[in-house]
Amino acid sequence: MFTDTWLAGTSILSLWSTMYLDADPDDLPPLLPSWRLKAIPRAYGKGHDVLQLIDTFEHHNRRRGPPLSGDGVVQFQPSPTYDLTGLTPIEYMGAHYLEMNYTEGYASIVHDFLKD
Repeated sequence: MFTDTWLAGTSILSLWSTMYLDADPDDLPPLLPSWRLKAIPRAYGKGHDVLQLIDTFEHHNRRRGPPLSGDGVVQFQPSPTYDLTGLTPIEYMGAHYLEMNYTEGYASIVHDFLKD
Protein backbone atom coordinates (compact mmCIF):
# COMPACT_ATOMS: atom_id res chain seq x y z
CA MET A 1 0.00 0.00 0.00
CA PHE A 2 1.33 3.42 -0.93
CA THR A 3 -0.21 6.76 0.01
CA ASP A 4 1.15 10.11 -1.07
CA THR A 5 -0.20 13.43 0.26
CA TRP A 6 0.35 16.57 -1.81
CA LEU A 7 0.11 20.23 -0.80
CA ALA A 8 0.79 23.19 -3.11
CA GLY A 9 2.02 20.86 -5.86
CA THR A 10 4.56 19.13 -3.59
CA SER A 11 4.52 15.72 -1.94
CA ILE A 12 4.72 16.34 1.82
CA LEU A 13 3.87 12.91 3.30
CA SER A 14 4.42 9.40 1.93
CA LEU A 15 3.41 6.14 3.58
CA TRP A 16 4.44 2.64 2.53
CA SER A 17 3.14 -0.42 4.33
CA THR A 18 2.53 -4.12 3.85
CA MET A 19 -0.99 -5.38 4.57
CA TYR A 20 -1.54 -8.99 3.54
CA LEU A 21 -3.34 -10.47 6.55
CA ASP A 22 -7.11 -10.63 7.11
CA ALA A 23 -8.20 -8.36 9.95
CA ASP A 24 -10.99 -9.04 12.43
CA PRO A 25 -12.90 -6.06 13.87
CA ASP A 26 -11.12 -6.76 17.18
CA ASP A 27 -7.74 -6.22 15.43
CA LEU A 28 -8.63 -2.62 14.59
CA PRO A 29 -8.45 0.46 16.76
CA PRO A 30 -11.88 1.73 17.91
CA LEU A 31 -13.65 3.44 15.00
CA LEU A 32 -16.81 4.53 16.76
CA PRO A 33 -18.56 6.83 16.84
CA SER A 34 -18.55 7.53 13.11
CA TRP A 35 -20.87 10.48 12.89
CA ARG A 36 -22.12 12.20 9.73
CA LEU A 37 -24.29 15.25 9.36
CA LYS A 38 -27.29 14.42 7.16
CA ALA A 39 -28.59 17.73 5.79
CA ILE A 40 -31.43 17.86 3.27
CA PRO A 41 -32.46 21.39 2.26
CA ARG A 42 -36.09 22.46 1.89
CA ALA A 43 -37.45 22.28 -1.62
CA TYR A 44 -38.79 25.84 -1.34
CA GLY A 45 -37.01 28.50 0.67
CA LYS A 46 -34.10 28.56 3.04
CA GLY A 47 -33.47 26.04 5.78
CA HIS A 48 -33.57 22.26 6.03
CA ASP A 49 -36.23 19.57 6.06
CA VAL A 50 -33.76 17.11 7.59
CA LEU A 51 -30.80 18.04 9.80
CA GLN A 52 -29.60 15.02 11.75
CA LEU A 53 -26.38 13.71 13.22
CA ILE A 54 -26.28 10.01 12.30
CA ASP A 55 -23.97 7.09 13.08
CA THR A 56 -23.45 4.55 10.32
CA PHE A 57 -20.88 2.94 8.07
CA GLU A 58 -20.26 -0.52 6.67
CA HIS A 59 -16.94 -2.35 6.24
CA HIS A 60 -16.29 -4.17 2.96
CA ASN A 61 -12.67 -5.18 3.32
CA ARG A 62 -10.28 -5.25 6.27
CA ARG A 63 -6.57 -5.95 5.96
CA ARG A 64 -3.66 -5.58 8.35
CA GLY A 65 0.07 -5.84 8.31
CA PRO A 66 2.13 -7.93 10.67
CA PRO A 67 2.28 -6.18 14.06
CA LEU A 68 5.59 -4.60 15.05
CA SER A 69 7.35 -6.02 12.01
CA GLY A 70 8.79 -2.80 10.69
CA ASP A 71 7.08 -3.38 7.32
CA GLY A 72 6.21 0.29 7.00
CA VAL A 73 7.85 3.58 6.11
CA VAL A 74 6.70 7.13 6.79
CA GLN A 75 8.53 9.92 4.98
CA PHE A 76 8.03 13.68 5.38
CA GLN A 77 9.18 16.20 2.78
CA PRO A 78 9.31 20.03 2.97
CA SER A 79 6.81 22.14 1.04
CA PRO A 80 6.57 25.87 0.31
CA THR A 81 3.94 26.13 3.07
CA TYR A 82 5.08 23.62 5.72
CA ASP A 83 8.31 21.87 6.59
CA LEU A 84 7.36 18.52 8.10
CA THR A 85 10.85 17.01 7.93
CA GLY A 86 11.33 17.55 11.67
CA LEU A 87 8.59 15.01 12.40
CA THR A 88 10.09 11.58 12.90
CA PRO A 89 8.05 8.50 13.80
CA ILE A 90 9.00 7.15 17.20
CA GLU A 91 7.51 3.69 16.71
CA TYR A 92 5.81 1.65 13.99
CA MET A 93 2.69 -0.01 15.40
CA GLY A 94 1.51 -1.85 12.28
CA ALA A 95 -0.85 -0.91 9.48
CA HIS A 96 -4.58 -1.30 8.81
CA TYR A 97 -6.51 -0.92 5.58
CA LEU A 98 -10.29 -0.43 5.51
CA GLU A 99 -12.76 -0.15 2.66
CA MET A 100 -15.91 1.45 4.03
CA ASN A 101 -19.24 2.51 2.64
CA TYR A 102 -20.79 5.75 3.83
CA THR A 103 -23.81 5.49 1.52
CA GLU A 104 -26.98 6.84 3.07
CA GLY A 105 -29.18 4.03 4.29
CA TYR A 106 -30.60 3.01 7.62
CA ALA A 107 -28.73 4.54 10.53
CA SER A 108 -28.98 5.46 14.17
CA ILE A 109 -30.00 9.08 14.73
CA VAL A 110 -27.67 10.53 17.36
CA HIS A 111 -29.30 13.97 17.38
CA ASP A 112 -32.14 15.57 15.38
CA PHE A 113 -31.47 19.32 15.29
CA LEU A 114 -34.97 20.17 14.01
CA LYS A 115 -36.86 18.41 16.81
CA ASP A 116 -35.25 20.27 19.71
